[in-house]
Amino acid sequence: MTEEMPKLEYCQKMNRKLIIAVTSAVVLLAVCILVWFATAGGGPVLLSPPYFRLKNMYGEPFKHGWGIDLPGFGPTLRFTDIQAHTLKPANVSHSDGHMKLEDGRIAFYADGGGRCLEAIK
Repeated sequence: MTEEMPKLEYCQKMNRKLIIAVTSAVVLLAVCILVWFATAGGGPVLLSPPYFRLKNMYGEPFKHGWGIDLPGFGPTLRFTDIQAHTLKPANVSHSDGHMKLEDGRIAFYADGGGRCLEAIK
């Protein structure tokens, strides 16, 4: 019986140490996550302006925002069936989203250079 007591005490001490270690790790992880959220910027770096971006996110899953997009890329670029699309991040080489308001029209730049959109009633 005297051998059983030291084993029991040893197990209790080990369990206590394990609980303290796991609790400390969880607290450290929580602090790291809070620091990351507090220091994170206002979202991803998006393509360089000019571009249109809706003010509201409307559920856009990547938090980039919605913008006007020309379907296709490079030689397959089309100037019909314009769509709302997630704004592309800066590290994507697509440049079909550059545009600005000019003389009441949306004028495209880069891949869409020299083209424009006009609302028709």
